[in-house]
Amino acid sequence: MSLLQANPVNDPLLVIPAIYDDVHPFSDGVAEVQRDGKWETIDRNGQRVSADKLENHKPDGSAKTAQKTRIHTDSHTVLKYIRRNGKTGIEDQHGNVLVPPIYGFIGQFSEGMAPVSDFTHVDAMWGYVGGKWGFINANGKLVIPLKYYGVGDFHDGLAAVIIDHGLIDRRVLKGRWAPIDKRGKLVIGTKYDRFQHLTGSLLAVCSGSRKDEIGIPSIGGKWGVFDYHTKRLVVPIKYDRLNGLSDRLFAVCVGEKYLPPKDRYDYTDLGTVIDPGKWGVIDYHGKTILPLIYAGTRELSQGMLAVKLNGKWGFVRLK
Repeated sequence: MSLLQANPVNDPLLVIPAIYDDVHPFSDGVAEVQRDGKWETIDRNGQRVSADKLENHKPDGSAKTAQKTRIHTDSHTVLKYIRRNGKTGIEDQHGNVLVPPIYGFIGQFSEGMAPVSDFTHVDAMWGYVGGKWGFINANGKLVIPLKYYGVGDFHDGLAAVIIDHGLIDRRVLKGRWAPIDKRGKLVIGTKYDRFQHLTGSLLAVCSGSRKDEIGIPSIGGKWGVFDYHTKRLVVPIKYDRLNGLSDRLFAVCVGEKYLPPKDRYDYTDLGTVIDPGKWGVIDYHGKTILPLIYAGTRELSQGMLAVKLNGKWGFVRLK
């Protein structure tokens, strides 16, 4: 990985100077940018692209490729969720039972797996309580037993599960989240407070989080990157924030400061950021690709990364 440096303005790493109030990612070699309340289109050199040139602009194929990735299937099976004697099952459109009504809840299928539970009742605030969770496959077979206290959907072959907890007045006092694969195997154990699947075998992992009022680690902590195929921490846990940019590049932040959530029971409120800290880019080996000097970064698209400097947005080129 290397940086291509050109046209130094404000920062020698910027190929398009940080002069814009807002920017959108590059697509087909152009990006929309806002300056002084007006939007315009620029090319990879920062030159304005006129409406006439845009009309004659030939896409690089990425847009067409994205359209071709739609899922098409010859199967016209319609799943019907049925409820009998307080239990849920699944039938097809012909009334054939695919999953007998033996579960308290069956969720939507994701990557051929659906969460199921034997919960006992529904609480208005805390949702499904009193039971445990597992997964069935596309054939309706229970392939991951009902042993978890909560689960998420499968994405890229992994799902988040809660492996233990305690209850007082139906509130979760403690709970350890961990990722499992489709065999039900824990891929990193429970040594980390939080995690987020980046790509492939890479997980962003967090330690040192503060727990919210119901005992779930959700605030603060430090982040790194764990490769569960090699069973190795490839990026040390020392960053306040970490986002995946590509399969081997990560945007990282240090020095972020924030105020605690106003509503201590609102787990979606992670607090108010009062200092965004400094952002940069590192690679899979933890090597600094872009120094941590920016107030923010956005998604990497077509080799162009939007960065915020002195309150304005510009672009650096990553290769």
